[in-house]
Amino acid sequence: MFKSLTTVALLGFAASASAIPIVGTIDQVFAQDNVNSGDANEEAWIESKLGMSVTYTKVLNSGGSSWQPVVGGNAGDYAFDFGVGIEPLYYLVKVGGGGGTGTTNTHFLFTNNDSLQWAYLNLSMFGPDVSLTNIGVISHVARTGGGTTTVPEPASIALLGAGLACLGFMRRRKQALLG
Repeated sequence: MFKSLTTVALLGFAASASAIPIVGTIDQVFAQDNVNSGDANEEAWIESKLGMSVTYTKVLNSGGSSWQPVVGGNAGDYAFDFGVGIEPLYYLVKVGGGGGTGTTNTHFLFTNNDSLQWAYLNLSMFGPDVSLTNIGVISHVARTGGGTTTVPEPASIALLGAGLACLGFMRRRKQALLG
């Protein structure tokens, strides 16, 4: 019994070191094009596609080494962890075009679907012969023109609920005294 539990634990640890579980659904390509490289050109292209001002930040600049295969996904499914607190609604993946990759587009803007901390895609979205080594840059895009939404803290909601309950109790008490 102990031996089988140890084996299961070690297999789980080994799997987590080399792959990650599915992180939502595959993100969708929002726009793709062959864009002149450079931060200003890429940011202008993203803004023209989204129709809003954005903050564009490079995250990865190294041949796809930070992408992890997805356990339980399809062949070619990979995910990239942006890191805690970075949850872009859109992200840009730049691949090397030409050179036998089967794609003429170099820039792919994705809509980040379910788990915003993760980029989740399939390599076939870029072309038939694109591999992780063709991915040169992944960037996250943060919206800057839309304002923010504040979410109340649980303590504030509890205080509001207690106040409403007190008002209801006082009204019921007043009706009981009058009636």
